[in-house]
Amino acid sequence: MVGQDTADRALHAAQARLTGGISPISIASAAFNWTLQLANAPGRQLGLAHQALENGLRLSNYSYRRLMQMPAAAPFAPRSGDRRFNDPAWQALPFDIIAQSHFALEDWWRSATTNIRGLRPHHSDQVSFLAQQMLDFVAPCNFPWSNPRILRAAMSSGGRSLALGARNLVEDISRRINREPSPALAAFKVGEQVATSKGDVVFRNDLIELIQYAPTTKKVHPEPILIIPAWIMKFYILDLSPENSLVNFLVSRGHTVFMVSWKNPSTDDRNLSLDDYRRLGVMAALDTVSRIVPEQRIHATGYCLGG
Repeated sequence: MVGQDTADRALHAAQARLTGGISPISIASAAFNWTLQLANAPGRQLGLAHQALENGLRLSNYSYRRLMQMPAAAPFAPRSGDRRFNDPAWQALPFDIIAQSHFALEDWWRSATTNIRGLRPHHSDQVSFLAQQMLDFVAPCNFPWSNPRILRAAMSSGGRSLALGARNLVEDISRRINREPSPALAAFKVGEQVATSKGDVVFRNDLIELIQYAPTTKKVHPEPILIIPAWIMKFYILDLSPENSLVNFLVSRGHTVFMVSWKNPSTDDRNLSLDDYRRLGVMAALDTVSRIVPEQRIHATGYCLGG
C-alpha cells in the first residue's frame, strides 16, 4: 500500500506541475456534468441558438454601419473591470469591430455556462471560469495583428518592440522549463520593497512564525486582529508596500495586528495533515495572541485558503 500511495503521489505531483495545481479530474467532471445537463435541456439549447443568431445580427448591423461611416452604438460592452480595451484606438476601425466580436462571444458563453438547470453551482462556477480563461486566451488584445497598441508601438520603434517581445517570450519559456525565477524578482527584497511594516516575531514552532505589528496611533483599539493567510502564500501578500498594505492600513488606525507566516514545507513535512495545520497553525496562533493580549476578543481573519 505504501508503494502504491507513493506512485499516486508522484503522479499527482507531476500533474500539478503541468496544470499549475488545477485538478484535471475536477475540471473534467464539471465539464461532463455541464455537457450532460445542457444536452438534456432542449429548451435552453434553443434559447442559446436564438441568442447566437441575435448576437450575430447585432454585430453584423454594427459592422455595416461602421464600415459605411454611419452612426452606430456599440451593441456589446466588456466585462466590468476589464481595462484591456480602454485605449481609444479600440474605438477606431477595424479594431472596434474586432473587439465587439470578442464581446459578443463572451456574452454568449456567459449565458451558456450559467443558470443551467440541474448543474451544481460549484460545477457552474468551474465551467464559467474555464470558459472565461479560454476566451481571455484568444482575446484580440493578446495578438500583435489585432491589438492597435502593439501595432502602434511596433511602428514607432521600427519593429524593435516586437523583437524585444519575442526575446522576452523565449527567455520566459526557458525559465519556465528550467524552473528558474524571473530576474525581476531580485528587485523586490523583503523588508525593503515588500513587507515594510515593522513587526516582531513573538512565537515560533515547527510550522509557523507569528508576527506582531504594533499600532502607530496614540489611541489603540483593545481587541487584536489575527490574520491567517493561505499556507501557499507568503505573509507579505497583505503587506506588499506602504501604499498597498492591509497591515499598514490597520496599524495606522490603531489596531494591533498579528500575522501568521507559514513555513515553506519540505520533504520532511510530507506527512503533515490539515489537522496539523489547524493545531500548530491556527490554534497555536490564537493561544499566543490570547496570552499577549489577555481577556480580549480576537478578530480572526482568514485570507484565501487561510479562511
